[in-house]
Amino acid sequence: MPLSKICGSTRFLQIDHRQPVWAGGTNEFQNLQVLCAQHNQYKYRQESFFI
Repeated sequence: MPLSKICGSTRFLQIDHRQPVWAGGTNEFQNLQVLCAQHNQYKYRQESFFI
């Protein structure tokens, strides 16, 4: 069963790019990770601050 890389959640999971596509990341498997929705949104907000 898939679980969030950060908190171990098994609900409301999303696929996240480790390095965002806008920052040169790819859609390759090695650049993807599973995060819960809450941690994915938090990560996005942190990255958006630096744009």
